Amino acid sequence: MSIIASSFYTFWRELKPLIIGSNSFTVPTSAWTKFIPEDPEELEALDEAELEALEAEEFAYYADITAPGITASDIVTCLIDAGSIEAAESAGLSARPESLTGKIRLRANSVPTQAITGRYWRNRSLS
Repeated sequence: MSIIASSFYTFWRELKPLIIGSNSFTVPTSAWTKFIPEDPEELEALDEAELEALEAEEFAYYADITAPGITASDIVTCLIDAGSIEAAESAGLSARPESLTGKIRLRANSVPTQAITGRYWRNRSLS
């Protein structure tokens, strides 16, 4: 077996159980909301990087995926379907999904031009 085939086999062996235990999602274009913190407490809760991103309007849009069983202390992975990658890249979709209680938040620089589809799974919990 070649080194590439061996590496792929190892990668697939580790990834397959996660994908099989994953959940599919669809985020329609209408689900995206512009993040505008109006509550002073919301602004105070932002860290320096988040404030800079807000000022630069980076990842100014967000959409939530309903994810029963997910908590704010979970680390989740989202894998975007091949048919959605171009729209996700064009919208500047963040590579870091946020876990919240009962949902996963995706962020982007702009609203995608088509629905984003994919799969998510819980990697582990920090609690």
